[in-house]
Amino acid sequence: MKIIEHATGLTITTPQINVNVDEFTDKPTPVVISHLTPAAISFLQRPSTAPVFISQDLYELLQILTVTGVLKLSLERIQIMPTSYPTIIGDLRITPLPNDDGVCGSVALLIEDAAMAIGYCATFTTHGSKKKRLKKWKRHFRDARIKQFYFLAATLTAHQDAPRIFEPDRVLSLLSADSHQTVSPAYGRVLQFLFRQVDHQLPVQTAAHPTLHLATTVPASPVATAPTVAELHDIVTVLQASPVPLGTAAERAALIKQLGLPEN
Repeated sequence: MKIIEHATGLTITTPQINVNVDEFTDKPTPVVISHLTPAAISFLQRPSTAPVFISQDLYELLQILTVTGVLKLSLERIQIMPTSYPTIIGDLRITPLPNDDGVCGSVALLIEDAAMAIGYCATFTTHGSKKKRLKKWKRHFRDARIKQFYFLAATLTAHQDAPRIFEPDRVLSLLSADSHQTVSPAYGRVLQFLFRQVDHQLPVQTAAHPTLHLATTVPASPVATAPTVAELHDIVTVLQASPVPLGTAAERAALIKQLGLPEN
């Protein structure tokens, strides 16, 4: 396989097919969405013939957002990838593995062809509520003997209070700390779905004039901390693979220097 690196994803080319991973264009190239981002939502709102592959949890969340009228999305072209089982796309085998980055529906991806295997996990936290998920995908990657491990450089350098969407742990922390917070009925149904994903039961106070909106930037909480460089070193040691950070030139250069990697 040939791998083209982008700031926020990959394009993978084989003799049979091209596949974009978290890379969104207007071409009819198959797209795998590993985690929910504003760019992914924007792509799903545009008319396109490109088939889209996502996890079951992410598909259920998008259904909730569509049914409640929070977003207008085109779900007809979506195909569900069962977690922990390979999905065949052309001559590629792509296995989604449950991940914890604080956002519902996130997966790591084991991507294989007949010649090699790579691991991809755009973002992750080592201090979330689902630490066992990281252990499982690390073991899966190691057993597959991946050659490279791709991830976003911003995973380590982003501020904790950077705008992110649909983070159940952080929303739960905010609502638990302030019983006077209210949400709209539609947002309430979305939150109930998110809390089901993190095994929490929380009564949601709905209101015609809510104080908490879907687009609100939720303050940081301790469960959403980014991994440290030392923790990333430990992960790479376990995987026995070359780490490949994705991002802007400045983000990549800064992280490559921190990790002590050779510059391209």
